[in-house]
Amino acid sequence: VSVAERYYKEAPKELELDASIPALSQISCVIHASSSEAAERFFDELRRKTYMTPTSYLELIKLFTDLLGTKKGELDTKLNR
Repeated sequence: VSVAERYYKEAPKELELDASIPALSQISCVIHASSSEAAERFFDELRRKTYMTPTSYLELIKLFTDLLGTKKGELDTKLNR
């Protein structure tokens, strides 16, 4: 959780994440844990190994902040028309 909080705090200020950081950190942990469980089931059922690494966790956080920035930009563009 502390890793996620640190990375969300480093996100651009225009994303306005400050009030949501605790909840985002918790849900990021849940998503990563459930992905790890799904990877284990995938291996059990199909005998194909999928790895969930710490880098995967950081990529999840980066993906969220990038997507949020993109969507906020699209929304701002539509509102300014």
